[in-house]
Amino acid sequence: MKPIFEKSCIRCHGGANGIEGELDQRTYAGLMKGGESGAVVIPGNSAGSLLYELIDAGKMPRRSTKLPQEQIDLIARWIDEGAGQLIAPRRRLAAEHAEGTEMASASLRLCGCTLDLIGDKRPGAGAMI
Repeated sequence: MKPIFEKSCIRCHGGANGIEGELDQRTYAGLMKGGESGAVVIPGNSAGSLLYELIDAGKMPRRSTKLPQEQIDLIARWIDEGAGQLIAPRRRLAAEHAEGTEMASASLRLCGCTLDLIGDKRPGAGAMI
């Protein structure tokens, strides 16, 4: 998720153009805190999340073209699966793997962005993006 947000959102929500709508997307904590409209991500509920609603409707990013559908779908999936940390620390993953946690790791290439998908292999377990 972070590469998508860095490319399409940070410019206005934490970059050179300041922090519009009081939404700071430079960090996971800032994104989850929300902005002047309140929470923008409701973990487990993309349809009820303002972030997804505005991106899906093409209202965000405001000064750019609509995100590709693949990225919009990925954002929905990330929210629906609990909106986990944007980047999983590699040391923590190594420690979990060493302790016997079954983890699966893959890379997904979308529109020039490589995203690490890290998820539990157990049936029904979600992925962190």
